[in-house]
Amino acid sequence: MSAAAWSVGRYLVESLAANGIHTVFGIPGVHNIELYRGLGLAGMRHVLARHEQNAVFAADGYARASGRPAAAFVISGPGVSNALTALAQAYSDSVPLLLIASAPVRASLGRGWGVLHELEDQRSMVAQVTGFAGSARSANDVRDHLRAAFATLRNGRRRPAYIDIPLDLIAEATDLRPESFPGPRSPPPPPPAAIAEALALLSSAERPLLIAGGGACGAGAALRQLSENLDAYLVTTVAGKGVLPESHPGNLGASLPFAATQELVRAADVVLAAGTELAETDIFTGLKLAIGGRLIRIDIDERKLNDHYAAAVRVPGD
Repeated sequence: MSAAAWSVGRYLVESLAANGIHTVFGIPGVHNIELYRGLGLAGMRHVLARHEQNAVFAADGYARASGRPAAAFVISGPGVSNALTALAQAYSDSVPLLLIASAPVRASLGRGWGVLHELEDQRSMVAQVTGFAGSARSANDVRDHLRAAFATLRNGRRRPAYIDIPLDLIAEATDLRPESFPGPRSPPPPPPAAIAEALALLSSAERPLLIAGGGACGAGAALRQLSENLDAYLVTTVAGKGVLPESHPGNLGASLPFAATQELVRAADVVLAAGTELAETDIFTGLKLAIGGRLIRIDIDERKLNDHYAAAVRVPGD
């Protein structure tokens, strides 16, 4: 490798830093050591875990607390399979994190040679619990997969992303240099008619109630103002905890499973549900909420606007 050339592993690490990921959780091993060589040069912080599942859970927690994506590094085979439960949690809760895994050398892939940590198809296994999953076979693949991964982390309903790189490719020389991938795209504005209809319902409501899920975590100030303007209680799902300060008089917390809160839902003449699926795991009673009034739903994922409960007003948006 020439003095001017970088390894693909260093290129990847420098690309993470160039795109705002400065903390990596993981476990170094024989198959991913080349990734670790570049961490110090890129000014990255590494947090050592004792198990790959914990590394990905820690990256998940970091992303939730900071609002910024984190990365996790694992080895191929058992490192990837150990990470699956944590990836599934991040997928379910729309948490942006990037899992980077090694893979056996390219010549062995799909051959069934019994090489160390061999799995038949790591990417397909992980694809079920990620928004993007890519297997690189060249340095250009790494660049293209990183671009696609950051698009997944930054846009729409956020999901975790995954890239695996064969260990011989990680160590291969490349002339590629980091670039800043496109930032978050502005979502299209909600339909004006839906906004007007929702506003009319809320303005005329006598007993409004707000429900906020994990998708509303970035809208705390707006929800607080709405709650105070309407003199309405706000209930959160577990994923939405923290949208309002716990001390706020309008905050009923994650109390949807409680009979008293369910009675408020039944009695409300207008219910606004923002960033929540209103799923079984948001209620934990096995029963559906008895929504007696008109339901307004706001969600970035349009498929969720009628899930479980039909909405009188559907507002697609972030």
